[in-house]
Amino acid sequence: MDQIGGTIQGRYGAEKTIIDEAVGAFLAELAREGLIVPDSSPAPDSPQPEAPSPEDPAAFVSPTLRKYTDMQNLLLLDPVHEVGEGGWPEPQ
Repeated sequence: MDQIGGTIQGRYGAEKTIIDEAVGAFLAELAREGLIVPDSSPAPDSPQPEAPSPEDPAAFVSPTLRKYTDMQNLLLLDPVHEVGEGGWPEPQ
């Protein structure tokens, strides 16, 4: 999380507390959805982010997860989800 926050702060130049709060909330949401899992191994070294351009800094916008479930039931009706070892369609 520190590496992600540092990279974002280097790119956007926003306050560290705002970035840390937004990144923490986003990572927690991804974990609740089962999209990421905690890893205790050390993070690999990465290059330092570029400093923001002083004349035209980009505005920081908190990341959000958009979950689209409106077609979930239709996808579950699709017969391709009920395939056997032979695949779908099975040759006759």
